[in-house]
Amino acid sequence: MAKESAKPATTTDAAAGAANLASRLMRAKWIVVAALVVVVSAGVGTYLLAPSGATPILGRATGEGVLAALDEQRDNEAEALARQIESSVGARSRDRSAAAFALGKITCQRAAQMLGVPRVKAYRKAAQRLQKSADLGFPAGRAAQGYLLLGESLLHGGQSQRAREPLERAAEAAPNQQSLTDPLLALAYARSPQADPDKALRYLSRSLKRNDPARGPERLRNELLHAELLGKLERFDEAREVLAPLKMNDETRWDALLAECRLTLQQGREQRAAAGLAGDAAGLQAANANLQAAIEGLRQIQSSAPRGEAVTGQAMYLVGVCLVELGDERAALDQFERTYKRYVDLPEGWAALVEIVDLKLRARAYEDATQSLAEAVRVRRRQPLEDDRWISADEFRVRLNRAYSTLVENSQFALAIQLTQTITPPLTQAENWEFQAKAMEAWGRRLIDDAGRLSGEAAIAQRRMGRARMRAAAVLYDQLAKQRFATRQYPADRLKSAECYLEAQNYHQAATLLRDYLEIIGRRERPPALVLLARTLVGEGKFKEALAVLDECIEFHARHPALYGAHLLASAIHLELGDYAAAERSLLANLDGDLLTPASKEWRESLFALGSLLHLTGRYEEAIERLSEAIQRYPDDHQAWMAQYLLADSELQLAARFGKQLDSELVEQSRRELGRKRQRAYELAASGYQVVVERLGEREMSIELKQVERAVQRTSIFNWGASLVALGRYAEALEPYTLALNRYPNMPEALAAYAQVAICHRRLGDPDEAQTALSLARVVLDRMPANAPFAQRTGLDAADWNTYLTWLRAL
Repeated sequence: MAKESAKPATTTDAAAGAANLASRLMRAKWIVVAALVVVVSAGVGTYLLAPSGATPILGRATGEGVLAALDEQRDNEAEALARQIESSVGARSRDRSAAAFALGKITCQRAAQMLGVPRVKAYRKAAQRLQKSADLGFPAGRAAQGYLLLGESLLHGGQSQRAREPLERAAEAAPNQQSLTDPLLALAYARSPQADPDKALRYLSRSLKRNDPARGPERLRNELLHAELLGKLERFDEAREVLAPLKMNDETRWDALLAECRLTLQQGREQRAAAGLAGDAAGLQAANANLQAAIEGLRQIQSSAPRGEAVTGQAMYLVGVCLVELGDERAALDQFERTYKRYVDLPEGWAALVEIVDLKLRARAYEDATQSLAEAVRVRRRQPLEDDRWISADEFRVRLNRAYSTLVENSQFALAIQLTQTITPPLTQAENWEFQAKAMEAWGRRLIDDAGRLSGEAAIAQRRMGRARMRAAAVLYDQLAKQRFATRQYPADRLKSAECYLEAQNYHQAATLLRDYLEIIGRRERPPALVLLARTLVGEGKFKEALAVLDECIEFHARHPALYGAHLLASAIHLELGDYAAAERSLLANLDGDLLTPASKEWRESLFALGSLLHLTGRYEEAIERLSEAIQRYPDDHQAWMAQYLLADSELQLAARFGKQLDSELVEQSRRELGRKRQRAYELAASGYQVVVERLGEREMSIELKQVERAVQRTSIFNWGASLVALGRYAEALEPYTLALNRYPNMPEALAAYAQVAICHRRLGDPDEAQTALSLARVVLDRMPANAPFAQRTGLDAADWNTYLTWLRAL
C-alpha cells in the first residue's frame, strides 16, 4: 500500500479523482439541503452547526451548552449558540444571562487585541452584554468573573466612573482576584470625572507591592500612574522621586519627562490660584516661573522625542494649557489649533478642539465657537475615546451646557438653538427639546422686553416676533412633556408650556393646559397655577371667572407665597370692573399682612398700585402719603417716575382744591391757612413736575420714550410752568415754556408755550417781548396744516387759537 501511495498520479487517475470529488460534493449538497429541511420543520430551538474541523451538531441551544463551549474555548460554537438564544422568543432568563455573559466575554477578549476606535467600540459592546447578564443575574459561580469583565470593559470603553462598582464587587466576590482588580480600580478612580486620587493610590500601592519583583511594561505603566496620583495629592517631591528612575529607562523616558512637566504645570496652576486669592505678587511670580519651565520642558519633548512617540502630541496640547494659565489666550488659541490639525484622530487633538471652543466663547466669537463645538461633537461621535485623561465624557457634557448657557446669556439665541440641533447625541432627544425650548423662551422674553424701548410700529412688530418665539417655546415644552410623560418632570413641562402660551397671548391654549395641570398636581402646587389660570382668563376678558379662581387661592391657601400675587391680580380686576373699594382691600391685604415685608416684590407692587388707586379716586392727601413712601423706598424702581408724576399731580389737584375753598372762606385766619397750604402745594407740584421732566429727559438720552412717557413728559412740562405761574414766579416759568418751544417747535404745543411766554413777559412788565412771542405764535399757526391735532394736544382747535391769539395781542 505504501508503494501504491507513492506511485506517481497519472492524468487518467487525476480525472477519475476529480469525478469522484464532484460526486461526493453533490451528495454532500443534498445531505445539507435535507438537513436544512429538517431544521425548518423542527421549528425554533433546533440548530445546525458545522464549524471547521467539527461534525455538524443538531439540537436545542441552552445556557449550559453555551458555557460548556466557552469553558472549552470553543468560542465560535459558544457565540453561535448564544446568538441563537438571543434570537429565541421564549428563552429562559438563565439561558439569556448565559448567552449575554458568553458574548460579553468573547467581545471583551477580542477588544483586547484591537487598537484605536474599534477597540473602544468593542469594549462598549462587551459592557452592554455583560451588564445585561448582570441585570438578569450572572450564571451560577461566575459573578466574580462577570463583574471583573464588566468593570474592565467599562474602563477601557471610556466609562471609568461606572467601572468602579463592578470592579469593587469583583474584588469582594473573589479576594484572590485582587491582583487583577487593584490596577483596574486604580485607573478607574484616577481617570473618572469625580477622581479620587487618594483611593486610587491605595489600590495602586497594594498592586505595586504585590508585583514588586516584576519589571515588565505593566509595572512601568503603574509607576507612571503612581507619580501622577502623587502629583494630584500635591506630594510633588515624592512624585519626582518615583519619576527619577523612569527617566533613565528607555521604555519610559519620554513618558516620565512628560509626567514631570505635568507636575510642574500643576504646581504652577495651584500656586497661581493661591497667589491670586491672597494678592501675593511673589507667589504669582513663582507660579509663572513654574508654568514657563513646564512650557520649556514640553517643547523640548516635542523637538527631541523620536518620531511616532505619543508624547509629542500630548506635549503640544499641554503647552496650550500652560498658555491659558498664563493668560495668553491668543497664543493658546494658536497652539490648540495647530494641535487639533496635526492630531485630529488622537485624544489630545480632540481635547484641543474643545479648548478652542472655550477660548472662542471668551473672545465673543460665538459663531466660530458654535461651529467648533459642533465639530467636536462629530469627532467624538465618530471616534469614541477610551483615554479620557484630558476631558472626560462627563466634563464634555458640562462644557456643552456651559457653551449653551453662554450663548443664551449673551442673547445668541439662534446659535444656541442651532447648537442643540447638532449635539444630539450626546444630548438625548428630550434634552434637545428642553434646550431648544429654554433658548426659544429666553429669545421671546428678550424681544418682548426690548419692545418697551421702541415705539409705534417698531414696538408692535417686535412684540409680535417675541410672542411667536413664545408660542414656539410652548410647543417644544409640550413635546417635551409628552416625551417625559411617565416621569416626575411631566407636570413641570406642562406648566412651562402653559406659561409660554400665556406670554404669547394664546389664552385659550394656556387655560386648557393649566386646567389639565391642576388635575394632576398636589395641593401644594395649586396656588401658583391658579394665579396663572386667572391671568389667562383676564386675557380672555373673563373677569368674574378669574376672580372666582383667585378666591380659591385666597380662601384655601392663605399661607402660600402665591397668595400675594393673587391679591395683586384681584385688585387689578376689581379696578377694571370699577369696584375701587374691593381693589383697595386686596392691596391692603398685602400691605397690612404679617408675613409680607417691604423687601418683597409683591409688597412693593402693592404700594405703588395703592398710591395710583388713591390718586385715581381723588383721595389726594392719602395718595401723597403712599406715593411719597413708594418713591422714598424704591427710587430706582421702573415705576418711580410715574409715581413721581402722580405725586406732583396730586399736589396740583390739592392746590386747586385749596383755591376753591379759599374763594368761599370768610374767616380770615382760615383764609391765611388755606393760602399757605395752596402755596405749599403749588411749590411741591412745581418741583415734582420738574423732577419728572428731568428723569424722562435722562431716559430719553439712552432709549426712545414710549407713547405714554412722551405724553407724561409733555403734560409735566406745561404743569411745571403753570405751577410757577400760579406762584407768581414768572421769570422761572419761562424755563419750562422755553423747553416746550424747543421740543415742539412746529407743533400745536408751541402755540400754548408762546401764549404762556407772552403772559409771563407781560406780568414781568415787558410788553415788547410779549408781542414778539405772540407774533411767533401767529407764524407757527399759519404754517400748520389744517389737519394738525390742535384739539387733541391743546384743547383748542385752529379757529379757537386764532381768536385767542388775537385777544392776547389786544390786551
